[in-house]
Amino acid sequence: MLAEITTAEVNREFQGVWHHDRRLVSVTGDVQLGEDGAAAIASLYRQSLLEGVAGPSAVEKETFPYLPLPTVPAQAPERSYHKEIDTEKVVFANGLIVNLKRTEYQENSVQVIANFGAGEQSEPAPGMAMVAEDIINRSGSGQLPQSTIDAVVAGSSINLRFHIGEGSFSWRGTTLFKDFELFTQMLHTMLYDPGFRENQFGNVMTNIELMYQKLGRDVDGAMALHVQPFLADHNPHFGLPSWGQIAKLDYPGLARWVMSFAQPKDLEISVVGAFEPDEVVKIMGKYFGGGRFEKPRTGEAAAVGFPAGELLQVGVETSMEKALVVVAWPTDDFWDIHRTRRLNVLASVLGDRVRKIIRETLGATYSPNVFNFNSRVYPGYGYLLAQLVVKPGHEQRIITEILKISDQLQKEGVNADELLRARQPMVTSVLESVRTNQYWLSSVLSLSSRYPRQLAWPTTILSDFSAINEQELSTLAAKYLDNTRAAVAWAVPAGLLKHQDARTTAGTAEPAGKGAVSKAVR
Repeated sequence: MLAEITTAEVNREFQGVWHHDRRLVSVTGDVQLGEDGAAAIASLYRQSLLEGVAGPSAVEKETFPYLPLPTVPAQAPERSYHKEIDTEKVVFANGLIVNLKRTEYQENSVQVIANFGAGEQSEPAPGMAMVAEDIINRSGSGQLPQSTIDAVVAGSSINLRFHIGEGSFSWRGTTLFKDFELFTQMLHTMLYDPGFRENQFGNVMTNIELMYQKLGRDVDGAMALHVQPFLADHNPHFGLPSWGQIAKLDYPGLARWVMSFAQPKDLEISVVGAFEPDEVVKIMGKYFGGGRFEKPRTGEAAAVGFPAGELLQVGVETSMEKALVVVAWPTDDFWDIHRTRRLNVLASVLGDRVRKIIRETLGATYSPNVFNFNSRVYPGYGYLLAQLVVKPGHEQRIITEILKISDQLQKEGVNADELLRARQPMVTSVLESVRTNQYWLSSVLSLSSRYPRQLAWPTTILSDFSAINEQELSTLAAKYLDNTRAAVAWAVPAGLLKHQDARTTAGTAEPAGKGAVSKAVR
């Protein structure tokens, strides 16, 4: 039927639908037109009908790319091949580092991450990274607004976004290889002439305020607003800072910070996907080979405290009948990969026990979530965490049950059936993961110039997960699932929050014990 439709038929039908005398003129905004507003709008509309329609004005096409290309040294870059993982590291004479992994997982598709700087670690005030990231992603380049940038890449496969991470700034994107040079031109422009427009500041702040209002009216929002900061001794890079802190931010202060990292002093670009390596090296040299870059450095983040044995209670102004319960046990940071993998499997075993007892036996929650977190930036910081949404009034009972489960797991260890149920899905997941561009880009190549040990992980990931045994998990459970060091938090509707002047023991979640101070937050 579609093949038989003609242009004349479409035009005839359209003219028939369009040919009528009714019009809707809609005016939106904050203008105050008063009681005669409708008449005023109608009058202006009728007046406009008497005026002729001008043709489209000639619009001068924007030049892109507009930045001058640097002079590229004649010296060829050093290229080293990692046979075990089939990746290549290219180091240019100017200090530029390019990591390459050619794959056929997605036909013609290429993924890129360009890392530089210190990210959140250089943030002068809490919340600046969140606000600045959003403004940059809305601002286009310094010379061209976002609408023009969109027009430049229209019809191409290019997607490019700015991100501020814990330890670095990055531009991340995807493209088809046929558009790779245009993608690199765009990346070059954004790195050396990023946009940061003041007219986007108000829009971003309004959206963030609405987000805070929404989070503040839901017990789930308490996780980011209160619980995550509580678990990190209120380090501003965990969870969300308060809205009061965000509201104090101004455009000039944000602009000064953005200008401090606008010109990258170090640069590592990782490329994964279906591409021609020599062509990628040539294009990277053309646009970035003439700059001058420092050797990437790993920042030294201050240690983060964990509220061992403490309790947090949060009252949320909400009408929804649900409560959030969180129990966490301190562990360690990410970099002992052998330990981190086993903590991931231990979290799966703990989650299996929580689901059986809490959901199947007590019927108290539909979505128990148990996971392992280990920081890549903050030394010694990590935790195992159980998070549940339950019926209000059942918090103490649920916490007691969770602590009983962890106590039993700590004392009796992991059995063979539990290991099999936890390990096999993990191994299957690993098999699937290592066949994706995202794994090689984000987990292996990105930031490998700062953390070269990442390049060895793919060589052991499958064998190491497959070799995990009950004794290893039992040893970790005995070490880390110590209820005297557990931190407990819950969030309930504010009207149900009971003030407790007595102390509460996190190990029993029962009043009148010894241990943590109960902190009530509204």
